[in-house]
Amino acid sequence: MRWPGRRAPRSGGATVRREHSYGALCLRSALFSLWFILLSLSSASPLAAQKSTAEGLTLGVHVGSVSVHAGEADRATGGGGGVLLGYGLTRGLTIFARVDGANIELDDSVSAQGTWVVGHVDLGARFHFADPRRSYAPYLEGALTRRIVEVTELPQPNVYGADRIRFSGGVFTLGGGVLIYANASLAFDLGVRVGGGEFTSVTIGETRREGFDLATRSTRLNIGVAWWL
Repeated sequence: MRWPGRRAPRSGGATVRREHSYGALCLRSALFSLWFILLSLSSASPLAAQKSTAEGLTLGVHVGSVSVHAGEADRATGGGGGVLLGYGLTRGLTIFARVDGANIELDDSVSAQGTWVVGHVDLGARFHFADPRRSYAPYLEGALTRRIVEVTELPQPNVYGADRIRFSGGVFTLGGGVLIYANASLAFDLGVRVGGGEFTSVTIGETRREGFDLATRSTRLNIGVAWWL
């Protein structure tokens, strides 16, 4: 993944820390969860939808994958997870806050050395399309998102003269998915979110620079569970 800016010097002995084992674990977990969800969808009773709730306090956890595409850089992907806290105002409308993070796997040993982490903080609303005759409820959502990409453990010395770089900015996220109810207060949650916007600030070491302008798109595929408390 090559970010615009100065290029790190080439070092013949430089290597990139890969997070293959972590990413592979998240991928295996996501695939198993997807299989379980599809199995539940095929066998769930329509009565689950009639007795299910989308009102009140909601707690969700998820795993999944994240991809980030910034400017003309190559797309980078990784695995991670997060949590959601929401409140159903009605059966069709939920407001929520969600936090998730992921480690990104890198293949470029020249321009992207270090440990890379991408994080999202969402504040948004979700609209459910529930039907009493179904045990699943599709939904659409929109959110205001704070997105952060941080690089730590940079090789020393480097052209930045620092061991940490952080890019951040606010974006708007759109998404959708489906809730598949196992019982009245427990559902499997399969969703995808796409956020587009710009990184507007960069922090190199302890120095923060505003006015940074880098168009970035991130895509998140999440598989998890949600409880109504």
